[in-house]
Amino acid sequence: MAERPEALRELDEKVRVRRERMAERCRTHRVVPQVFSTPLAEDPSQHKLTLWVDEEFERLRSELFEAAMELHAATLVAQADAAKKGLRAAAVYLLSGMPHFESGSARQIFEFISFLIPVISTTLASAGRLFAQVGASELAWVFIDEASQASPQAAVGILNRARRAVVLGDLRQLMPVVTMPEPLAEFLRGRHPLVDAVWSPMRSSLQSLADASMEAGTSIRDSVSHEDVWTGLPLRTHRRCISPMFEIANALSYAGQMVQMTPRIDDGRPAQSCWYDIVGKSYAPPVKVSKKGRKSRGPGGDPKMIREEMAWLRKLLKDFHADRINRGLSLFVLSPFRAVAEGAGRIIRELSLRDFNARAGTVHTFQGQEADVVILVLGSIPGSKGRRQRRWASMPANLLNVAVTRARRDLIVIGDWGEWTLEPAISILAGALPRKVQYIEPGDYAFNADQEAVREALAGKLFGSEMPAKA
Repeated sequence: MAERPEALRELDEKVRVRRERMAERCRTHRVVPQVFSTPLAEDPSQHKLTLWVDEEFERLRSELFEAAMELHAATLVAQADAAKKGLRAAAVYLLSGMPHFESGSARQIFEFISFLIPVISTTLASAGRLFAQVGASELAWVFIDEASQASPQAAVGILNRARRAVVLGDLRQLMPVVTMPEPLAEFLRGRHPLVDAVWSPMRSSLQSLADASMEAGTSIRDSVSHEDVWTGLPLRTHRRCISPMFEIANALSYAGQMVQMTPRIDDGRPAQSCWYDIVGKSYAPPVKVSKKGRKSRGPGGDPKMIREEMAWLRKLLKDFHADRINRGLSLFVLSPFRAVAEGAGRIIRELSLRDFNARAGTVHTFQGQEADVVILVLGSIPGSKGRRQRRWASMPANLLNVAVTRARRDLIVIGDWGEWTLEPAISILAGALPRKVQYIEPGDYAFNADQEAVREALAGKLFGSEMPAKA
């Protein structure tokens, strides 16, 4: 036992020495970065730099962190009984509805937890409950990621509890999903005339307000609205997508300001990025009428789901799975519309795809994720009735930018080229992808449940001497 205090003193001295070395390094090598004198537009390579950080600084910082962790571990061993009591108190607090304490405080609980682990992670929706008994300015640091998806009001509580906050996000990706109707939000704001509209969750995200507070930043000319959008302390280095996804996103959302840092992939696998423009007609299943007189077409009855597009998706997935060169790759099937995404998920389940990770969902559900291949199934009601749906999905271009940048290697679009390219943002996407007109045979089907209906329809046509047309 006598050795433990001496060991702790040695570790404490190790931490002190490394902290002093870092402080001395900052005092003697603190040079104003070139970015403050040379605009990024003149030298885009500056995006690849980290301000005030070099290799020696990173080494010293890592050594300091390792020494601190060693000190924490040794302290917990030396004070094992007290650590056990702290763990029990933390468990009671976290698992029993955050009860009030007869002695001590929630702040002490979180100080102990922070002594065990460097970072506590939660969501904005859960933060109010998790930190219910933590007072104002009692959290030393708060980092909020994906802040472009957060409404300002969602972060008020956690920001009030923080002494320092770092807000991270991309204004050019998904915006907050606000379930409150806009007329109600405007009515509530109208009761307080001095509150500027910029604070409305319909107008701003947490990220846009944080960016507005930054003096260092740059403007982006929106490719659709042609308005300037201010971004504070921009992070423009891109490390996920290869061509053509990088070029599409750069033109669509970043006014050409991004800098490519994604390494090339040379594995002999051919590029598959393209736009499949589907023509022809497959047989829809017959309308079923329930006892109550309700009409339905079985799976995929939503008019935004185009059966020909889903039939081609099914064939594409089967071919992709059969090609051994695709083994081990990840694949997302995305759509702006829930009905289309659910139909894609049904097809994946019916095909029992193995050997590669295939998932389906709306673009919103895949924010922050990535896959080797992304298949974007556009859907929408054909003709003028679907014009508002196509406008919603493409303007602003945030949703489209997210869909494109989920793909690391290939982006495959399935949709009506003629109708979708009437939207300015989609025309940028279409201009970077080769268009492949694909004919759908009358016997092609999307779902297993359609097979019998397709066979019956084909038999009826053939019996009437009407042979299906060929490409």
